[in-house]
Amino acid sequence: MYDNTLVVSEFGKPIPGPDGKPMLDLMTLPKMEAAAVNIPPEGTNIEGADTYEALLPLRNLEPGEELFFQFGGVVAVKNVELFDALKEGFTPADRALIQAIARKLGA
Repeated sequence: MYDNTLVVSEFGKPIPGPDGKPMLDLMTLPKMEAAAVNIPPEGTNIEGADTYEALLPLRNLEPGEELFFQFGGVVAVKNVELFDALKEGFTPADRALIQAIARKLGA
């Protein structure tokens, strides 16, 4: 059993959940499948070589982290607090710090 595995379509594309964020699920593998080599050589006619690669289990998310879709449907992890701070741009404190640095450098 693997916790925190992305849910993907039959083509290997991550599927969004009802909230629009990447969906996670529990992945279970039968004992025989888990013990078998599952990486067929590329460009061969071995059964399964034409399917997408299985996704790896993810680490547990830290408090304040969440998954989201980046450009092109790529799944990434973000720290919500830090990510939201980026939307605000420079704060008055940031501007004051930059001005202090400029004065110190004589610019």
